[in-house]
Amino acid sequence: MLFKKFALIIGICIMIMSCSSTKILKVEKIKVMPGVSTATPAYRYVLEISVQEKTQFRFIKVNDLPEINSFSVINMKTNMQSDNRILYDIGKYRLQFDLPVDNIDEHGTDILKLTFKIGDNIETISKKIDAVKILQLK
Repeated sequence: MLFKKFALIIGICIMIMSCSSTKILKVEKIKVMPGVSTATPAYRYVLEISVQEKTQFRFIKVNDLPEINSFSVINMKTNMQSDNRILYDIGKYRLQFDLPVDNIDEHGTDILKLTFKIGDNIETISKKIDAVKILQLK
């Protein structure tokens, strides 16, 4: 009897959490090594987001660094790119920005926080990033 009640409570919690209007589907941290010797390496962060209501992406924060207020947003259905200043419809989007290598610990875990606005409510979701891909450009 106690097990059934516990399972019911867990099921309700999972259902409530899965109804969130914005979800981070995937996060990648890519170390971009430019092919030009005078260019500076950077970390490129790519977030895939699912939006269930009209949403405006406000800013992104990585660890204790200053807020990132400008980043590209790509509609994954149409592959059209814009900035984060407009109101986005229901769908899936890819958010992307670069940070200099000097600001990020290569072997550390990054805490990424995305703040967005739905209607009059401002919400924040976070995700840990501990894997790094290396991309060598030519």
